[in-house]
Amino acid sequence: MRITPSLAWVLGALVFVSRPQVTAQSAERLAEGMTREAEIKAREVHPYEVELTAGVYFSVSFDQRGADLKPRIVGPDGTTLYDYDTSQWGWEPAAIIAPAAGLYRLEARCDGIGNLTPRYQLHVDAIRPATPDDEERVRLARTQSEGWTAYLTRNPDNVKRAQTSFEHALDGWRSLHDRRGEAHALRALRSISNERTDYAGSLEYARRELEVRHEIGDDYGEAEALAWTGRELGLLGDVDGSLDALGRSLAMHRAAGRIGPQVDVLRMLSQFEQLGRDFGGALEHAYEAVALARRLGDADREVSVLPSIAQVHLNLGEFETGIDVYRTFGDRAGPSDPGARAGSAQNIGWALVLLGDEDAGERSIREALAVWTARGWLSEQSVCLRYLGVLYSRRGDFERARDAFEQSAARAAQARFAAAEGYARRLLGETLLRLGRPEDAQREFSAAAVVSTGSNRSVILADQAKAALALHDIDGARGKAESAIQLIESIRGRADASSITSGLLAPSQIAYGSLVSVLMAQHAADPNGGHAAQALEISERSRARSLVELLLQGAAGSRTNASAAALDELRTLQRSIRTKAQTLDSPQSPKDPALVASLKQQLDELTDRYTLAEARLRRENPAAASVAAPEPLSVARIQRDMLDPDTVLLEYWLGEPNSYAWVVSQDSVTAYALASRSTIETAAREFQQSIRTRPPARKGKAGETTLDGLLLGPVEHIAAGTRLIVVAPGVLQQVPFAALHLPDGRHELLIDRFEIVHAPSASVVAAVRSLDAGRSSARRGIAIFADPVFEPDDPRVQGRAAATAGDDRASASLLTRAIHSMPAEDQRGGKVSRLPFTRQEADRIAALAPRESVLKVTDFDASLDNVTASSLGDYRMIHFATHGLLNTRTPQLSGLVFSLVDRRGRAKDGFLRLSDVERLRLNADLVVMSGCETALGRSVDGEGIIGLSRGFVVAGARRVVASLWKVDDLATAEMMQRFYTGMLVRHLPPAAALRSAQRQMAASARWGAPYYWAGFVIQGEWR
Repeated sequence: MRITPSLAWVLGALVFVSRPQVTAQSAERLAEGMTREAEIKAREVHPYEVELTAGVYFSVSFDQRGADLKPRIVGPDGTTLYDYDTSQWGWEPAAIIAPAAGLYRLEARCDGIGNLTPRYQLHVDAIRPATPDDEERVRLARTQSEGWTAYLTRNPDNVKRAQTSFEHALDGWRSLHDRRGEAHALRALRSISNERTDYAGSLEYARRELEVRHEIGDDYGEAEALAWTGRELGLLGDVDGSLDALGRSLAMHRAAGRIGPQVDVLRMLSQFEQLGRDFGGALEHAYEAVALARRLGDADREVSVLPSIAQVHLNLGEFETGIDVYRTFGDRAGPSDPGARAGSAQNIGWALVLLGDEDAGERSIREALAVWTARGWLSEQSVCLRYLGVLYSRRGDFERARDAFEQSAARAAQARFAAAEGYARRLLGETLLRLGRPEDAQREFSAAAVVSTGSNRSVILADQAKAALALHDIDGARGKAESAIQLIESIRGRADASSITSGLLAPSQIAYGSLVSVLMAQHAADPNGGHAAQALEISERSRARSLVELLLQGAAGSRTNASAAALDELRTLQRSIRTKAQTLDSPQSPKDPALVASLKQQLDELTDRYTLAEARLRRENPAAASVAAPEPLSVARIQRDMLDPDTVLLEYWLGEPNSYAWVVSQDSVTAYALASRSTIETAAREFQQSIRTRPPARKGKAGETTLDGLLLGPVEHIAAGTRLIVVAPGVLQQVPFAALHLPDGRHELLIDRFEIVHAPSASVVAAVRSLDAGRSSARRGIAIFADPVFEPDDPRVQGRAAATAGDDRASASLLTRAIHSMPAEDQRGGKVSRLPFTRQEADRIAALAPRESVLKVTDFDASLDNVTASSLGDYRMIHFATHGLLNTRTPQLSGLVFSLVDRRGRAKDGFLRLSDVERLRLNADLVVMSGCETALGRSVDGEGIIGLSRGFVVAGARRVVASLWKVDDLATAEMMQRFYTGMLVRHLPPAAALRSAQRQMAASARWGAPYYWAGFVIQGEWR
């Protein structure tokens, strides 16, 4: 990646600009040795005059103190003799030899940066007859001016000529013993070398410049050279050296109060911290840069930070957010900056490929590649070719992928862009492995390891383990896989925000998967060696670690000792998030595309800042900080502490070329090899597609699917009546196992034989149990929230009697309980439809329990204020019958919808967001979300689904019932009555009651199709 967009001030460039308007002020006459200090405003010109005779050398220098002056010298006849800008801060020279006698004009021009009024000091260095050295100084300045003009064209031939010009200038300044001139030439040469993707050459020039700047006491120049040294070290793969140099540069700028340069260095810190997988630090520094740029009023600098923010989101798997930020950057950079637009295009294309829109992604990547090829930027060509290689791999065209990765690696090596070369060679090795060439793959992995650091090195180690396994070197494979996991665990400790930890750990699944594969290969060779149990323990180690930590930190009281300022910051951010999100989601809000895009951008920033603020709060809280990272459960602990004679753990691992399943009872561990991940995922998506849509009237049971045979072989020998605890990754988290059929030919549903409970991991269940041991049961029975008022034209607003569930049965029975991505029949003209059967549902549930133990809240009282009241923590069961709001792009904005208007029809906030849910303090045995898609969210490899179910577990719920798709309003009311009858009348545990209700629904003529009943799953503790 090219770190710097082609904005001249970012490059430390020498730029020519349009002439500002001259202010109405008289020109001061200059004399040799004179010094003047002044403030200068944006777009202002300070004029000076000097009387010169022919052949006189006139030299001045400006000490820029944030002014970024553009000096210009005009002769008596109006001819511009000098118009050249060397730097934004520090020393800025201007010199001529007068061609004729007359009155010369010196202009100190300032385009201005932001809203500050900076100062400068002018010193008249010389007015004297020109010497041969003076003539040489002027000639060198002219050479540099011409060279820089050529460089700014970005034409490769002109850039090469520019380098030659500055090399001659550098020799000339050295002959004159002019250290300032030498420093300036070195500065230009390192910029030009970077443009030519000669990062090693650029680093050498920067280091030489650094010595000169330090020697002459140029504080600003030294700090800038340090920053440039840091960026080139990063590009060459020395991330630690890069961050050290950038940190020292930032400290110098902070000490001097230089705000703009601080923004530039913070932006670079953010970019290189990402290479070290420190995404929390990267995001923190990026937003610090944004805040400083806004304080300065410097829109260009603010825009320059956007790629850093976008890249963090892409690295965390938040592709939609990353695309939006990159698009904003490309648009705001404008057509005058094709490099910025190309950089956005290549990364947008990459994200589109990963989101599955491969054709659009390829077009975008190729658009960028054309720009980089025309410019000769080898490093960016390498990145685009790598992205194309991944695209070809996804399409199964491995020969074409191999060619793309080879080209990518070659161009990165030519540019000495170590990070890009390491990525390309690793992917080339993976492709060779798929092509059945493990020896060649191993050579590429070894070459990649030489130039790689951080998490890429951990993936390389995992790949080396796969290659060794293919070469039947099981011991070598195990050593590499274990080393990969050790490295991942060390990187993991750097993240302190749960969402960042989740994203950080997603690539680590490659490392864990390599060791699982090795251990299962050892199990195949030695079935009694305990390797299957070890593989299961590695599977557990890879799952839901940040959720477990979040649970334990919450129990420690992450806000107990927080400062008032920290809590105020969180509250302010939360209010802002709620306001923006309400405006975006409210059905009454205008859906102007520009407004929606703006609101999304603001929400992205606010949620990022909120994440960082919460992370800081946890760091500062000694109680939460003292919580040790929990060790995942061993098989012995799972068998002893988690299972009972009637409960079996069924845990899956998806991988290539094999997936695996483990069946764990109290006294045995049995492992099974399954089909490849891609095969299972394809079957799972087909099954989801077939089952999640409303079937024709009176549709019967679905037949067996391919997925049944792929997944359920391991359960054929488990005794009927056993409870299955299903731990499943990826797309399997969205599969309703209750609707699968046993592959025994008897057309028997899985739920006919087993009670089914889902869990993110066995360790999460253990954490919930450990927290439960220290708290008493809630005092009250059940709180029910149902039938809120969503629209101002609802009859309840007008004071009329509420409509009953039977008023419009024909149309109401078509409703689903969702307001995002609704099918056309649900939208009702853009309104949030009332769910009339939720009132019936609430009435029936309330009738099953003792009256004194029930809180039934409907109509206007089914409000956000009542849901978030502290009294909700007094109830053992909490039932929400309302619309669900799914936001996979920003899971924190998913939620449940309560009354959106008051009794007078005035709009109010009724959205209970995931971020609100996590702050509830519950003591509930059960939370039921009887709405649409409430079990869904954003799926993160290794962490599971980030959504409402997870939020209620964090808030204190022992178990959660939620839905996998848009559920039917009437059918859901029917099933919930049966579910609660099982619990409150028959006194069944929740998991058994859900099974009973679903079997009853499946056996009925009207509700037999799995669409009506299979979408609800129970997650968490089952006892």
